[in-house]
Amino acid sequence: MRLDGNGDGKAGGDFVWSFKITVPPPSIQHEPLAQAREGEDLVVTATVTAFGSNVRKAELYYRNFSESQWGVAYEKVAMKTLSASGTFGAGSIVSAGTLFSAAIPASSVRADKGLEYF
Repeated sequence: MRLDGNGDGKAGGDFVWSFKITVPPPSIQHEPLAQAREGEDLVVTATVTAFGSNVRKAELYYRNFSESQWGVAYEKVAMKTLSASGTFGAGSIVSAGTLFSAAIPASSVRADKGLEYF
């Protein structure tokens, strides 16, 4: 069998292969926090699962409710990796979940202002 990509009668030529790969977006599992103690750090954990590899980085954004009405930007905290696991199939990683944790500083945990995060 000879493959003639450009019609010149010889194998080879200008082959163009195109295909589409659809990779699902990462999934975040988190149990929303129902309460916090004023003046204490608020620890937030989440498991992030991605198709094909472990997630290496996650960030937590937060601000007080009173700041949201004035358009104040969210503060950002890097999340620390606690553990990683994966689901394997056909010799490769199909999905991998990484558990992350970060603390919202005590100075932002105030009963009179409320708190929002993502």
